[in-house]
Amino acid sequence: MSCPPEWSLGAYADGELTDAERSDAEGHLVGCERCRRLVVELQAEARLVSDVLCERAPAEAPPRQVASPARGLATGFPVTLGAIASVVAVFGFLFESRLPSGVEWARPGRWLGVHEMILDVLFTMRDEVPGMVELALAIAVTASVAALITFVSSALLRRVGDSRAIGGVLLLGLGVALGDASPARAAADVRFDQSVHIAPDEVIERGLLNTGESLIIEGKVVGDVVAFSERVTIRGVVDGDVWMMGRELEVSGEVKGNLHAFGEQTRISGKVGGSFYSGSDRVTLEPEAEIARDAFVMSGRFVHDGKVGRDLTGLFSRGEIQGSVGRHAESWSEQLEVRAGTVVGGDLTAHVEDAEDVRIDESVQVAGSRDVLADDPALRHIRSSYREPAFYLWRLVWMAAAFGVGLLLLRLLPWAFEGHIASGAEFFRALGLGFAFAVLVPIGLVVLALTVVGVPLALIGASLYAMVWYLAVILVATLVGRSLTSPESGSLRDQGLALLLGLVLVTIAFHLPWIGGLVRFVGMLLGAGLVLDRVLAAWNARRSAA
Repeated sequence: MSCPPEWSLGAYADGELTDAERSDAEGHLVGCERCRRLVVELQAEARLVSDVLCERAPAEAPPRQVASPARGLATGFPVTLGAIASVVAVFGFLFESRLPSGVEWARPGRWLGVHEMILDVLFTMRDEVPGMVELALAIAVTASVAALITFVSSALLRRVGDSRAIGGVLLLGLGVALGDASPARAAADVRFDQSVHIAPDEVIERGLLNTGESLIIEGKVVGDVVAFSERVTIRGVVDGDVWMMGRELEVSGEVKGNLHAFGEQTRISGKVGGSFYSGSDRVTLEPEAEIARDAFVMSGRFVHDGKVGRDLTGLFSRGEIQGSVGRHAESWSEQLEVRAGTVVGGDLTAHVEDAEDVRIDESVQVAGSRDVLADDPALRHIRSSYREPAFYLWRLVWMAAAFGVGLLLLRLLPWAFEGHIASGAEFFRALGLGFAFAVLVPIGLVVLALTVVGVPLALIGASLYAMVWYLAVILVATLVGRSLTSPESGSLRDQGLALLLGLVLVTIAFHLPWIGGLVRFVGMLLGAGLVLDRVLAAWNARRSAA
């Protein structure tokens, strides 16, 4: 919305507008810092003219004290970083000490029951939550359709006023009732049966979405498969990607796209035309298994006897490798055994706590280097990153993109950058909002995704969730830049310079050795809290203006 002319703001400052005009002007002033500053200057000018005409001595204004919009950072940031660093140091000491017997459960390699616990919770939610969510959505949709029909019918009756309008309303209602515009139905074949079996001679042309006790695919599915079932077995062909979650997952057929699997047991003895991503308690690649591209595995125990076309990356407690890897193989584990018959076309890198936890057979064929890293892999990663020119190139690309997005937002939504953290209380309030957003929103999205009708809403929510984290960094950078440059005008040039300076400083702080991760974590939470605070302020302002 464009700003009103200066004579209109002058009339507002002089109190010469009508109630309706004054309400519209105040609604605009809530979101426009430039016009608010102009109104204040006009009011000060009017008081000065009045003092001169009445021969009054103007009162001396007290010296203006401009508080830094980010003064609260100096109070809250060190305290928060210190608290987090203390917690990390305590847990780091426990892990380095091999953990006392009372807290041995905290070691990730000992979390053998975590997949079962998570799946128990998710399957319980799948059985209990969908009814409540679908009921709420049905009520909301019914109310929306009723309101729409009421609005259209009243508009038609006012414009036409005869039986043709009523006939039009009836036809509209019939079209809404009989029309099948459901994206989920158009995009995939939805099955709610407890046991779904795709026979060998059956072909599904538009993908498959299933939630039940078991899913067996022996035929062919043209499209993607999304399965949330306790047992999933693919013996046929899936001409697309597969996303599956369950207790027992088995692929002995062919998946022409990427395979994503999360469960207790995942066993692959077929072909995967894309990449393989798995987070399971136990993952096994049989000798017949073929992964055309990359394999990324997070597991308690990992056994690889098959073939990976490109890179193999694993995070697991215990690993056994006896198959082939086309390029590089890298693992982070407590124990790793590379047996005879293994072929690695690139480098073989193993990250462990103790070099004695790795056993590599002498007959293993490795085209590149063999590295067993028992030191801190994080430090090695930092050193290698700082030596690579690509590291600095991508930082510059990111800053350029963030600067462009920030300038666009400064032009279109200037009210989004008016937040401030002038005290420690405001810092911790924003930090709390960001933490609540980071924890609660994903839980809500998972609950929505458990229902078919909630999947589109969950996808939209996930996109907005990612967008908030991107904007969080831009808002924190703008806050830091404004506190250092103190721009006296709301021009795009001054605000842009503050944004650029803030982005440079924030990028450096986020990639500092040792503490960069903590600074990034706190900064992201703080930025998310600022985004929510500005959205709530804009919402309340619009309600007040209305």
